[in-house]
Amino acid sequence: MKLNFIPVMENQGNGIGIENSSNVKSTRIAVALLLLMGVLLVSGCAETITLTEPIEREQVGFWYGLWHGFILPFSFIVSLFDSDVAIYAIYNTGAWYDFGFLLGASCSIGGSSKAT
Repeated sequence: MKLNFIPVMENQGNGIGIENSSNVKSTRIAVALLLLMGVLLVSGCAETITLTEPIEREQVGFWYGLWHGFILPFSFIVSLFDSDVAIYAIYNTGAWYDFGFLLGASCSIGGSSKAT
């Protein structure tokens, strides 16, 4: 006597049942490859500057980092269409700018809210 407590669903071709695992794996691989190709395509649009340009500019600190973090979503959208707009200032003072940027970005994107 065989006791089977787990119901088994068979795929009858009518959309009911468990999908073939090889189809799920190939779909996941295709999605991952498309995502990787998209990231590589977008990263190819990044602008480069010479090493002397950031040295010649006035360094920005915490308050500019906070402001740049607040406007991150808007500046990202604008940077997609205008190559003169960047979302992060590389001519910064270091840790204080990074802290301000992180704080501003988490406030504007909502990184510190409690999930409900």
